[in-house]
Order: sequence, then C-alpha cells, then structure tokens
Amino acid sequence: MGAATGYNLTTGIEFRRALRVARLNRPNAEFLGLFEGDRLVGVYSPLDVLFSMNPYEAWNCKGYQPADAQAVATNIALYATSR
Repeated sequence: MGAATGYNLTTGIEFRRALRVARLNRPNAEFLGLFEGDRLVGVYSPLDVLFSMNPYEAWNCKGYQPADAQAVATNIALYATSR
C-alpha cells in the first residue's frame, strides 16, 4: 500500500453468517482493481462493506463482521488518499 499503513487483512478475517462456510479456507479480505488501460485507478471489495459495519444481522448479508468491515474500508480509504 505504499506510504500508508493499514490493517493486515491477509488472515483471520471474520465473515457474516451467509459467508462463513463458503469462505472457511479463505480467511482474507477480497479486493478487486479498477483499471483504465494498464493503470490501476481504484480498488473495491466485492463483499459488503458498508452495511457490514453496523452490528445488525441481515438475512443473506454477504460481508464482513463489523470490525473487519471497518478495517477493509479504512484500507481502501488509505489507498485512495495515498495515491
């Protein structure tokens, strides 16, 4: 992530009920890049981040647990502001 220091999202990430079984062997955050030609212009997580930051359970919410959702959002914001 360059100069910005964020959270380590490579292991130990906890997911909401709808994803726990599906991601048992993949306890890491998932990011995808947005490209303009060969240049990386942004990153995002295909899993729910915004709703996942609150403590309420929602049926079939495919996202992170609140603390990990906040860490994902923080890392994305740090990446965006460090460019």
